[in-house]
Amino acid sequence: MQHNSSTGVRTYHQAVQPTVNFDYALSDDALYAFYEKGKQRQWDAATVVDWSRVGGRENPLALPLTAFPLARSAWFGGLSDDRRQEVITHYQGWMVSQFLHGEQFGVLSAARIALEAPGHASKFFAAIQTVDEARHLEAYVRLTDRIGVRYGLSRPFGGFLDEVVVSPHLDVVYLGLQVIGEGIGLASFAQLRRHSADPQIQTLYARIMEDEARHVAFGRRYLKPLYADMSSADRTEREAFVIEACGLMDERFRALEVWAKFGLSPEEATAELERSASFKFYRKALFRQIIPVIRDIGLWGDEPRRFFETLGVASYADLEPIDETPPLEDRRYGEAAPA
Repeated sequence: MQHNSSTGVRTYHQAVQPTVNFDYALSDDALYAFYEKGKQRQWDAATVVDWSRVGGRENPLALPLTAFPLARSAWFGGLSDDRRQEVITHYQGWMVSQFLHGEQFGVLSAARIALEAPGHASKFFAAIQTVDEARHLEAYVRLTDRIGVRYGLSRPFGGFLDEVVVSPHLDVVYLGLQVIGEGIGLASFAQLRRHSADPQIQTLYARIMEDEARHVAFGRRYLKPLYADMSSADRTEREAFVIEACGLMDERFRALEVWAKFGLSPEEATAELERSASFKFYRKALFRQIIPVIRDIGLWGDEPRRFFETLGVASYADLEPIDETPPLEDRRYGEAAPA
């Protein structure tokens, strides 16, 4: 991997193995149905909302103060009103910036699946998903422009994405992109959609969530029979990836870059976050979607179970995975954040 700091371009030197399949029989009807649905549910990021009415204010995403993890901290209470509003804007800008970067990696990963997947159902769906990810990327460019704040890729999230991009195993790309990355994204978007008071933000996230739920469901349907036939040693390797990836994603939510900008050291910020009820709630809610899928596809061995027990979220394995986009009241998205 090379990174050019002057241009902001990162290049991965990764061997890709494109496949061409001359058997055009569309034999996997269950997977092909996801492609059909993807074709029918396309939308335009430029017109899905009135962008002139998004952002441009002190609370760009129109979220309640309870959605801000340090709202009840002594540090935040000691700031002036103007400084508090600035911190909130930066936190929201940081959060959306991570979604923005994640979608660009989604474009890369979905395109790789389209190149390497041997079956046409997977190729077709990955091609549609590449368009979906590009549309989300455009939407987040527009949204961060309206917020007026854009942060770089956080180190933990970047570590996770690097692991997905450079993996020599195509199933790990599915697992990282469609199960872990998009599953956690789906839970994040549900919280934003549920708590935002802005109809434009609600509409945007409703459309993004519909796409993401379709991607997660496809990944689950594709990986479940694959892992059922995989050797025990290879499944153990995939379980180790799940633990590493989810550990990095858990660390990502701390937003240490934001707090550092406003004078909090990583140690001080971490201590404040560990005392924050809203942070603990949000952190747990994000794993509600992916744990049922991890269990369903056969990667719920002793080590992953113990890891998620340390996070206090292992009980979510009892929930059923999401196939479509259920209403926000569905308990698999988690309850409303505490007031």
